[in-house]
Amino acid sequence: GGLPLIISGENFFHESVIWCDFGPAGSTQARWLSTNKITCLTPSVTFPTDVLVSLRYEGSEKITDVNYPFMYYRDISITSASPMRGFVTGGTIVEINGSGFI
Repeated sequence: GGLPLIISGENFFHESVIWCDFGPAGSTQARWLSTNKITCLTPSVTFPTDVLVSLRYEGSEKITDVNYPFMYYRDISITSASPMRGFVTGGTIVEINGSGFI
């Protein structure tokens, strides 16, 4: 969680409170950037999951009929990388070990 998500659209009203709904992950209040762009921070989750994001004005139903997919994934952890150097011309194959890769 805590990732800023920018959502583009049309006719976002500056005077209205807009919420970003992330399904079972929860909701966060959006920050108005312009009439066609808002941003909101993603809520935290306890495990990787896919959610559908929708928008709504304070105290009302969804603004859009469309739900947009958003994927939460685990933080990656790199335990090793080899080799530690390569040619300036490129082409060196690097093996990376760790966890959380998609």
